Amino acid sequence: MTTFRALSLCSILFLAVNAASFAAAPSRIVPLNGTSNQGWRTDFEDAKRESAQTGKPILLHFYASWCAPCRQMEAGVLNTSQVLRSLSQHIIGVKVNTDRNSALSNRYGITSLPADVVVDTKGKVLVRSTGYKTASSYSSFISLNGEKHRIDPQIRIAKATPKEDMLSSKKETDTRKNADGTMAIGLNGYSPVLLRKKRQWKRGTTDFTHEYKGVLYFLTSEDELVEFKKNPQKYAPRLLGCDPIILWETDRAIAGSTQFGAYYDSELYLFTSQSTRDQFKKTPHKYTRTRHVIRPQEIEQTVLR
Repeated sequence: MTTFRALSLCSILFLAVNAASFAAAPSRIVPLNGTSNQGWRTDFEDAKRESAQTGKPILLHFYASWCAPCRQMEAGVLNTSQVLRSLSQHIIGVKVNTDRNSALSNRYGITSLPADVVVDTKGKVLVRSTGYKTASSYSSFISLNGEKHRIDPQIRIAKATPKEDMLSSKKETDTRKNADGTMAIGLNGYSPVLLRKKRQWKRGTTDFTHEYKGVLYFLTSEDELVEFKKNPQKYAPRLLGCDPIILWETDRAIAGSTQFGAYYDSELYLFTSQSTRDQFKKTPHKYTRTRHVIRPQEIEQTVLR
């Protein structure tokens, strides 16, 4: 008997939670200089290297010993458990003494203290803020900007790696690409093996990857990698992850989203919206029996509004 099972709301919520926790503590990332992944740093260059590894943005907190509000933040805000917890989870914090590091202060045009500047891995300014903040407001500032500007490590590494190193073969003409020309990441980096076997949303790591039909999949262990390589068709989404409803009705190959996934006869289908998933549920055999020849490079990415 055929069955249809949509991924539950709890699973979708679990996806979002796990996505955040994975990016906050990616597998096999070793903190620089033997330090723990918490608290304030003082070396901007070390922070940039750590940012490149983890995908977290950097928070530069500019202060001076003669600045009264700065001293107040140091005494009652910066080292509170609330703020340190936010630092650990969302961002890489660096304290910058403007008297001792005038070059960095001048680089970011600091004219008022205390000042906070959120930058990306390369030091590009993302957000600026000045003035005293309470522990609560500062923690919120960290959390908001950390989540907003975090770059998924899997996507970042995929973009930074030469295409020939990402592929297990030279089938360049069959490689599915994102809009910027980089190789597409299957299931947004979540392990297809773990999803099928345990219905768990957990991201794989760059240590265990395999390209299948022009899409790069991430696994969480060597055992999963071996299993996926033996039978990738068993675990990869049907139709190369394209929405079967749109494919049937318009003959356009539009990539579905992990937010709207469903298993039918133990096979995974991805949809672009709840409405197309519901339509599929009514007559799934209509959309699964059709045969389409899809070229990976012709797949259009989902646009969520």
